[in-house]
Amino acid sequence: MRKVVLTFLILAVGSPCFAKYSGGTGEPNTPYQIANAADLMTLANDANDYNKCFIMIADVNLDSNLPDGQIFTTAIIARDINSANYVFDGRSFTGVFDGNGHRITNLTINSHGDKKGYLGLFGDVCECEIKNLGLENVFISSDTNSRFVGGLIGSNDHFSFSNFNTVRDCYSSGSIVCGSGSHYIGGLAGWNNGNISNSFSKVAVNAGDAAYTIGGLVGVNKGPLANCFATGNVAGGNNSGTIGGLVADYFADINNCYSTGNVSGGNNSGYLGGLAAHCYSGNISNCYSTGNVTGGNNSNTIGGLIAAGQSISNCYSTGTVSGGSGSNFLGGLVATGNPFSITSCYFLTGSGPDNHLGTPLTDTQMKQQASFVGWDFVWETTNGTDDVWAICEGVSYPKLAWQFIAGDSDNDKNVDFIDFAPLANKWMQADSNLYCGGADLNGDGIVDMLDIAVFTENWLVGL
Repeated sequence: MRKVVLTFLILAVGSPCFAKYSGGTGEPNTPYQIANAADLMTLANDANDYNKCFIMIADVNLDSNLPDGQIFTTAIIARDINSANYVFDGRSFTGVFDGNGHRITNLTINSHGDKKGYLGLFGDVCECEIKNLGLENVFISSDTNSRFVGGLIGSNDHFSFSNFNTVRDCYSSGSIVCGSGSHYIGGLAGWNNGNISNSFSKVAVNAGDAAYTIGGLVGVNKGPLANCFATGNVAGGNNSGTIGGLVADYFADINNCYSTGNVSGGNNSGYLGGLAAHCYSGNISNCYSTGNVTGGNNSNTIGGLIAAGQSISNCYSTGTVSGGSGSNFLGGLVATGNPFSITSCYFLTGSGPDNHLGTPLTDTQMKQQASFVGWDFVWETTNGTDDVWAICEGVSYPKLAWQFIAGDSDNDKNVDFIDFAPLANKWMQADSNLYCGGADLNGDGIVDMLDIAVFTENWLVGL
């Protein structure tokens, strides 16, 4: 009898079928483990766990063709809204979600009818932390008059000053398509009221007629952005407005960021900017945009970098700025001269009208470090030691230094054995510096042990 009882106890204690997730307790030191789609759906369906800690231990594929995949009609986590007035009436996610370097792929949301707000992996978050997470090949399609739509987060509008929302080291890719009259749409987040850093979006964002506040990364941004970028095209239809390559409306500082996607609006559109559209408060510094900005007939307030802002410094834009017949208030860098300051900001000559807001530079000048007065470049200390900018002199326009990893010769954002070959091939030879794709990692003109030291410091360090 003892043997039978003992065997039963061992089975009862050791059997994994009693576990709620794939492991963990939900506490900070032992977070719940997300290993598959079933774990993710367990979290989605239990609002009592929204204040717990989670960590992914494997990639999760939500492809509807797989047994565990499906097409969703709402956000997965924190999804309940009052459809009559777009008020979130469920429980926000307030915990910690650590992607741990893993990905959630093929999230598809087709939202039509009365559930067309707070769309994304997370519908609404509050005083939470989301980090180290990739969201790849997301597709969100929503009906007319949608609100708060983002690949990762629909809205993180709630916060206390003692516990700010934090999103860091996250990214999204795919596409978002919203119907006419939609608002607050972004490739990563529809509405951001927290810190976002070291994150990016490669989501193409499209909205219909009379749509507003559409951004490549964030729609409405009320929290600081740092070291972020967006590459997807951003577009609105006729009578649309406030459209930006990175953000649309912003109320907080944006630092060390860039955007490369094209920005466009239809006829009678307004406030279009390559990086940002409209500023209510906050400063932009050390940023650039390269996408074209285009409005239809009778459009207004179109700028290569921003449409209207308060204070910008050490920024540039290169994309073409244009509007259809009857358009007005166009600028190569900034569209309108509302009271604000512009310090050491430049735009490519001929890219847009010179309204004396920013300094035009030729293509040749844009490739020379000396043209950018007061900018803090690597390997110089006159303008500071933060090493914000880097340039391949005479070859390319400036880029942010954080876009490069010293030693990453194949540009896969990771330093490993493959990257050692260029160092070996150029050993004890003169070579171009890393910002020109060379093996001279410290910029002293020769490939030697000092470059090996830099390579070693970044070993297995990814962006």
